[in-house]
Amino acid sequence: MKIVKILLALFFTLASAQESDNTKDFESFELTSSMYFFTLKGSIDSKYPITIKLVTDIAGDANTIRAVNVKGVYLYDKFQKNIPIYGELKQESLELFTESKEESFTFKLTQDDLKKILDDKKQPLNITGEWKSTPKGKESKALQVVLSEVDLLEGKISRLDEYLMKAQKSYEPTEENKRWLEYSNEKLVTYYYEDSAFFIKPANIGILELEAKNMSFKDFEKAAREQMQEHTLDNFAGGSYEASTGAVADTKAIIFSSLGEYFYRSTPHPNNIYSYAVFSIKDLAFIDTSLSAFVNVDKKFINFLQKELDKAWKDAGNDDEAPDISDRMEYTTFRLGDEDIEVHFEFPYVIRSQDNISIPKAKIKPFVKKSSFFYEYFK
Repeated sequence: MKIVKILLALFFTLASAQESDNTKDFESFELTSSMYFFTLKGSIDSKYPITIKLVTDIAGDANTIRAVNVKGVYLYDKFQKNIPIYGELKQESLELFTESKEESFTFKLTQDDLKKILDDKKQPLNITGEWKSTPKGKESKALQVVLSEVDLLEGKISRLDEYLMKAQKSYEPTEENKRWLEYSNEKLVTYYYEDSAFFIKPANIGILELEAKNMSFKDFEKAAREQMQEHTLDNFAGGSYEASTGAVADTKAIIFSSLGEYFYRSTPHPNNIYSYAVFSIKDLAFIDTSLSAFVNVDKKFINFLQKELDKAWKDAGNDDEAPDISDRMEYTTFRLGDEDIEVHFEFPYVIRSQDNISIPKAKIKPFVKKSSFFYEYFK
């Protein structure tokens, strides 16, 4: 369906170019959404110091947020054990629950409270709320909670902004281009570009095509516009590059994934580009997602992975045998999901349709290195 849309967009634009020798070029670079990251410090019953670390889902401007889901962890400072929580942040309140819903936090917020929570600096708070424990079969308990401070998550990140980049370029065809245009009576070559870029505040890290660079916002916007121009090449007779790049986050990492499609006027099918990257909030850097950084790649693991591929290959209805992956380990990467691990083999193009298999976390857990950045996700 996406290919059809690209073809139609290209057809209508090039058709309009027949009526005029000049098609207006454009570039746009617009903020579309944000995620917010923050740490709340306080105490329960004035006796038990606690820390709450939270990340919001994708949201709009801080001034227009009505309700947004949040997730994260809370911990008693004395014990330093993360307890997963989730909930909702509204203009007038913050409500949080543990996964079992046996514990909850409720806070009433003023506009000033919300502004401070979503700001990009450490500052004092004075928010009073309630912690409630309602264990099954036991007496419920409620205690006062006071939040006294808000800080950046890990002291590093307060916000991730997503920008949509669009570009169009039209130009006179070269002699080489004209070979592709002579049968359609088109006069101009037109190229389209669309993708997302991200900027981390207040660390001033720009993420373009899943590469992170320290830069001011001014430099970030300049680099984004240069990237758009780099894609609008004039060595083919028009086409488009459309990428869908997104981000999800928890209190440990931001995970970026991207699917890009190049469609050239001279080819009937697009070239697909898949990208995946994990950005550590604590380290402000991308994490190695090769298999060797994740598991002990020994004979036992390779045999396990081969059996998983053999099964997936058979389940997909293939009559021939699955390829031998013993020499593919240096090319193989993984993608972390909620329940499964997706393994990407980067096979040669002729068997690319079987590039990915999903393996339940429980099955791969025995092989995960304790020193790995991802080990915590398997506890």
